[in-house]
Amino acid sequence: MRSRLLAPAFLHDENERCYLAALMSLQAFALSRVHCFRSEVRVRVAPLTLVYGQNNAGKSTLLRSLALLAASVGTPKSAALDLSSEAAAGASYRDIRSRLDSLNEVKFTLTFDHEQTVTFTFMAEADSAAHTLAAIDYRDGNGELVTMRISVEKPQHYELVRGDVTEWSGPVGFAGIRPENLDTLPVPQQTALQRIATQLDKLRTSLVWLTAVRAKVPRKRPIPNNAPDRRADGAWVQDHLGRDALAIRRELKDAVSAELEGMFECALHVEMDERDAVFQGIPNGTSWKFPFADLGEGVTQVLPVITLGCMAERGELGQNPILCIEQPEMHLHESAERKLATFFARIAKCPSAPQLVIETHSDILLTAILLAVAEGRLSASDVAIHWVGRESANTESFVHRVDLDDRGNPQQWPAGALAERSELARSLFYARRR
Repeated sequence: MRSRLLAPAFLHDENERCYLAALMSLQAFALSRVHCFRSEVRVRVAPLTLVYGQNNAGKSTLLRSLALLAASVGTPKSAALDLSSEAAAGASYRDIRSRLDSLNEVKFTLTFDHEQTVTFTFMAEADSAAHTLAAIDYRDGNGELVTMRISVEKPQHYELVRGDVTEWSGPVGFAGIRPENLDTLPVPQQTALQRIATQLDKLRTSLVWLTAVRAKVPRKRPIPNNAPDRRADGAWVQDHLGRDALAIRRELKDAVSAELEGMFECALHVEMDERDAVFQGIPNGTSWKFPFADLGEGVTQVLPVITLGCMAERGELGQNPILCIEQPEMHLHESAERKLATFFARIAKCPSAPQLVIETHSDILLTAILLAVAEGRLSASDVAIHWVGRESANTESFVHRVDLDDRGNPQQWPAGALAERSELARSLFYARRR
């Protein structure tokens, strides 16, 4: 059964609905005046996107901005951005807005297929910590750039502005950042905003976010009857593995186990004790069963990463899922990092066409991805690399896109990027000559 969220109501032809649902994917996102980013920065989203760079430069901010926008779609809230979501981490609007700029404004931009771009502008309300969706910029049904900005005179009313001319004014509703109640708008605006609403619905349902510190595996885990919320610590994937064992399918478990055996020479075994899932590891060549909780931190922390990738590969997350993963290499040895990169390269090319957005500090992971391009397992266009940096703690951060040629050679790294390892090796060389 196709989800009704995947096509807007104005498309009546079933073939056209399926065509749009298949094509619709996120191409890029941008933000400005958010935390350490004052000027607009843009991230291209490829099948495999790496966000690489310095500590405290804003890498997590980029991934969590996507998660925040997805959480802010379609649910009635007291404000447009869902600051109660995990991605906001308890922040207020004032916390989100950059201190490097006095302008009362935060912007997020999403670009979908065919350069369909929508920009959301938020502003704090006067004498309040609350905020409002002040404007939304997009191209209408005729392909012309227009702005829908909030009226300063009438609550819940917006003005349609093209250039300097106000062409229309009236009530427009938003559920979070999702436009709705559009019947009073001119038809081209209804068409454009309904398309945006569809794209936002898909973003909400398809985006999965994992934090750098993920849930530990308990000795026993009760498996709930209903599907759990997809919390960012990844504990919910344990429920999927438990259900797989409960239904005696074990196909997902077998796929995850095969990856863990390749990385750690240790298979995954899941058995059920009534409604409790018991997770165990079996070292290759033995019949020993160890509680998963007693295995190394690297194994337990990478379990949700591997499970999520296998779910995407099997189509269990739908078409074009977006997997935002912070530091998947956490606690892994370099040999395991290289195998993880090979796994990501395979997942990025699977039929469900997932988009992996990965924050990493690992040059092993990066180099292994470049090797996949050089060997032809990925094309240069399959990979988007972004270096995130800043000159000092009181200056704004920047995002530098690094393009690849067909042999995986990076073009135009910013000065100082990836210099630490070579500088350390040089220092060691000279120290040994004394």
